[in-house]
Amino acid sequence: MNAPSKINSASRRDSGKLDAILRALLGASPDRLEMVDAVLNGDSVVSFSKAVEEPFLTLRQLSNAIGIGATTLWRYQVPGHVLGGRPRYKRTEVEEYLRSGEFKRRAAALRAERKKSRAGADLTMGQEGGVQ
Repeated sequence: MNAPSKINSASRRDSGKLDAILRALLGASPDRLEMVDAVLNGDSVVSFSKAVEEPFLTLRQLSNAIGIGATTLWRYQVPGHVLGGRPRYKRTEVEEYLRSGEFKRRAAALRAERKKSRAGADLTMGQEGGVQ
């Protein structure tokens, strides 16, 4: 084999690798693309924990993991996924939601609603007590 044919075969081989890389990038998840971007930007330490798929949890499992009651999480309408017709949750998504401004507004609205309903119940109970 002469030198030009070696170059052509190496060029074809590199072109095939490049095509495979481009196809993989086009179908990659956002997390995977973030990791690729970090490597290309020279970050020496890349968190591969994102590469491991986070498990989906039931509401009860999520409740136990983050220390908030299942009913409270349901009331807060935490973000979830439907798998096989059943709701499932990712801990990181829920924790991110609980830190968000959207959640803080929802929690404030729920507190105000609860306070209003309690005040109404107190007034009703006070009226019943005086009717005897």
